[in-house]
Amino acid sequence: MRYNLIYAIHPCKNYPFSQPSEKVDLTDAHRHPQAEQILRRLRQEQVSALYHFTSIENLPCIRDMQVLCSKQLLEDEDRWPPLVPGGDALSHSLDRRHDNWGMVSCSFTPRTPMAYRRKPNSHLCFFVVQIEVATFSGVFFTDINGTANDHQRAEGIPGVNLIHFDVIQSFPRPWEREGWFRYVQAETLVPNCIPLD
Repeated sequence: MRYNLIYAIHPCKNYPFSQPSEKVDLTDAHRHPQAEQILRRLRQEQVSALYHFTSIENLPCIRDMQVLCSKQLLEDEDRWPPLVPGGDALSHSLDRRHDNWGMVSCSFTPRTPMAYRRKPNSHLCFFVVQIEVATFSGVFFTDINGTANDHQRAEGIPGVNLIHFDVIQSFPRPWEREGWFRYVQAETLVPNCIPLD
């Protein structure tokens, strides 16, 4: 029997930074100008956390780096690809095309089609990320999966308004491809990395 490990991640004073060894205090300058409105809206929509999943085989790299890394950061640190990279060659090319390569993707629920597809072949670990991470400057929100050619994205409240929270909070309905299946894959794209402390 496989168990899903869950780790909680809290925002810290060391975000954002360009390299793991270069730490900067988190001040209002690093928060989105609409940070309080974003947080209020997410709480109003009953979003209590964000989720990031990966294979447990990637945990040693995450432990060493002390951050959830974007693919770009892993490349910059000569750690790309990790033991079990998320996605495949097509999704990687779409990440580059849609400027997701330098982002850490988080979902609003752990019950996504991507996680469901990966579970039979991979032992997954879910990181539970505090929603305050969504208030950082440079964060984008998408209405559907950020690799989809027809996705919409925006920062701040316009980005939060793209999300179909009724779908996120609903019981899974994977047979509804144009309804639940598409919109439950909405993402929060965090630039560069998310610290573990």
